[in-house]
Amino acid sequence: MPGGKKGEVVHRRRSRFPALVAAVAVVAIVLGSLAMTTAIAHKGGKDRIHACIDKKTRAVRIVAPNKKCKRGEFAKHWAVKGPAGATGAAGLDGADGAKGPPGPTGATGSTGPTGSTGAMGPMGATGPTGSTGAMGATGATGAVGPAGPVGPTGPMGPAGAQGPTGSTGPAGSILGVNIVTNSTASNSTSPKSVTATCGAGDVVLGGGARMSGGTFVAVTATYPDTTTSFTATAVAIAPDLANWDLSAYAICA
Repeated sequence: MPGGKKGEVVHRRRSRFPALVAAVAVVAIVLGSLAMTTAIAHKGGKDRIHACIDKKTRAVRIVAPNKKCKRGEFAKHWAVKGPAGATGAAGLDGADGAKGPPGPTGATGSTGPTGSTGAMGPMGATGPTGSTGAMGATGATGAVGPAGPVGPTGPMGPAGAQGPTGSTGPAGSILGVNIVTNSTASNSTSPKSVTATCGAGDVVLGGGARMSGGTFVAVTATYPDTTTSFTATAVAIAPDLANWDLSAYAICA
């Protein structure tokens, strides 16, 4: 044979030897493991599961801790409880439960502090006039007091009856005389003031006032405040919620 082929044959024969050694080592390890398992499996505590496994069929037979395996079987054991696994992911929220019955009424709490005084309410309506009381005894005459201030002008009295026709006077004329009127709004406001003003080129000769509505109201003054205007004022002399108005009249020429 050529040298190359002979070297190749020798090389192949040499390469089988390590493989054989490796196979023998594996068998020895397996046998040693089986022997160790057999020695421990049937002398362990009750915290392990013990079994005998058929070497050919691999059928598993669970046995007592000290039970010996049959011929053709090898012993094997496992821990009853393995190590704790990792915590699993949180599950989905469950559906809301049914509403429970109302709880019992709690005990009455202690009285709270007194609140601050509230704002004053609006004035109530005027009550009805009471009946006149019995006349009291006449008192002693008191000393004369000092003169009081001049009171306001009273309301205009009603027109008097027409007098008899007077004698014919001398001839004369008052051409261009006219009456100017001005009035306030009709409401319960008090006091009231209103002015009637003459037209351009006229002067005031006199004037007057008139009230409409109200119960306890009176004219307090009527006067020409300028040469071309006439003013009237009035006031409620007692609480009066009724609407009323005031008018001023200026006689102009």
